Amino acid sequence: PPLAEQRRIVAAIEEQFSRLEDAEDSLRSAQARLSALRVAGLEEQLWGEWPRVRIGYLGNGSRHALAIGPFGSNLKTSDYRETGVPLVFVRNIRAHRFNGERIKFVSVEKAQMLAAHIARAGDVLVTKMGDPPGDTAVYPAGCPDAIITADCIKLSLSNDYEPHFVALAITSRDGRRQVLEATKGVAQKKVSLARFKEIEIPAPPIDVQRKIVAEMEKQLSLADSLSAAIATALSHSATLRRSILAEAFAGKRVPQDHSDEPASILLKRIAAERPAAALSSRMRAAVPA
Repeated sequence: PPLAEQRRIVAAIEEQFSRLEDAEDSLRSAQARLSALRVAGLEEQLWGEWPRVRIGYLGNGSRHALAIGPFGSNLKTSDYRETGVPLVFVRNIRAHRFNGERIKFVSVEKAQMLAAHIARAGDVLVTKMGDPPGDTAVYPAGCPDAIITADCIKLSLSNDYEPHFVALAITSRDGRRQVLEATKGVAQKKVSLARFKEIEIPAPPIDVQRKIVAEMEKQLSLADSLSAAIATALSHSATLRRSILAEAFAGKRVPQDHSDEPASILLKRIAAERPAAALSSRMRAAVPA
């Protein structure tokens, strides 16, 4: 296009991109506020004026109510099978996936040998290592009994505690602070079972726990929907940038002005100037330094 039109195209692109950047900044700011609201809502709901109780006292009274995964020598990769009793790994707790891809199993006989490490539906599962440790999940209803692996903790609760409430409390800001304080190690940071037992969480009545969980799930569902909408808007913004560029270079973003110097004249002038520019360049190169 003529030089004057090129300048108008650049100005139009810059104006549109500036508006997009402002919109994207607003969306990212909304994302940050949304994350802060999640945390604030969680803290307000969970950490009211309730008594505190140590995790070591939440168990259902069974011998292995609170347990870690077996030592490596007791469960080796050579024990893995494609069918049998499922294994729970750290990755399953982080992703909340207990049925589907990458599930490994051990034989029924091996599972019986590892009975102290069984996780059942409703048990709270926690990662004892990672950056940071303390991710949680509740082993889902309908899933078969499983064996937790190394670096996992399982907690079988008494009837006084709602599993999802306990999981939320552990992953809350105050819960994570306590997990981090209990984490030791240099090469691999881990929280031991003994230190994990000392972590305190709020202990409202069970009916209050259930109400809090229901309300938190509602809030988190809404927050997830808003977060997904923001992500979609940001994705559309990237598409819009490409569309702006395509339209601008197709001559559809700025009006054409017939008083502009025709492009044909501009091209002729460039062609005429090119040999002179090349000659000047050769002459400069020939001059000794």
